[in-house]
Amino acid sequence: MLQKLKEKIQGTELEERITLQKCEQNKLGVTENVDFILAFWMVHEVPDKDRFLNELEAILKPNGLILIEEPPFHVSEQDFQNTIRIAEAIGFDIFKRPKIFLGKKVILKKS
Repeated sequence: MLQKLKEKIQGTELEERITLQKCEQNKLGVTENVDFILAFWMVHEVPDKDRFLNELEAILKPNGLILIEEPPFHVSEQDFQNTIRIAEAIGFDIFKRPKIFLGKKVILKKS
């Protein structure tokens, strides 16, 4: 999947702005601070969401944003809301609930 994205952004201005990162099984492996994180259709696969979201919080710059989107039929509304509750307990605020076709989504802001 990362290779496909790399090919799509190659030669565009996005290539300079996007850093692709393949994470280890139980660790992000990212040390630099970032402004924005996209977690697309994958958070439901993470066994320890608390640990994962804490790692995201640690690398996100102040006022940074995370867009979490989960598949519409694979992830229940209850599970999605549980992920949001974990994020809020860590210190994220709901910034926006975008209206994008399909999927469950939320933009969280580091407070």
